[in-house]
Amino acid sequence: LLVSRGGEIVRELQSERPLRSLATSERWLAAAAFDGTVELWDVAEPAAAAAPQGDGAGHRLQAHCGSDAEALCWSAAGGSLAVSGKSAAVFDFPGANPPHPYRRAAGARGEPDPLPRVCMDDTHARWVAWAPHSEPRGVTTTLATASSDGTVRMWQPRGTPLRKGGKGDPAQPERMKPQFYTFLKHDAAHPSGDAIGVSALVWLGEEIVAVGYET
Repeated sequence: LLVSRGGEIVRELQSERPLRSLATSERWLAAAAFDGTVELWDVAEPAAAAAPQGDGAGHRLQAHCGSDAEALCWSAAGGSLAVSGKSAAVFDFPGANPPHPYRRAAGARGEPDPLPRVCMDDTHARWVAWAPHSEPRGVTTTLATASSDGTVRMWQPRGTPLRKGGKGDPAQPERMKPQFYTFLKHDAAHPSGDAIGVSALVWLGEEIVAVGYET
């Protein structure tokens, strides 16, 4: 439910899937289901122009890379959406960021690109968090992920170096090899050296990320 400050229900959004996480930007409300599907509603449009109560999602995104929807996170300016899973998937919104290097065609301006960028993380990206940079800073924008064993990694989804894939039909993204990016700087782990689960991942500044461990 979208509720106004006055306590009135503005819109009622419905999904046919059991939802696991929510995240909002200035324009979009994103909801992720257990199967990794991310549904998007445009919440910036005026209430009068919105669909009747009970309206379904306007977009459905699927990373096809083992996303589990445990965590969703928008970048500072709302131009990218990251979702957790076996690999941390990053969806771009053309107009805010350039399209994939190997894709000439992308979604309409401001609409989500149905084919995600994917950060390499074979140990399960349980938590995702964007650095507090705005999109005009371009390749300096970074993404932090924390895996199930407590390892924290830093990524540069729109920077280099990168490995280029993408052979296949864009209409069937599950059969395409996504764009993969190597991590930006280095990994971090619990000072004890033990594999310890993470309870929180938060950026404290442009170059400082804090991680809370379960012990």
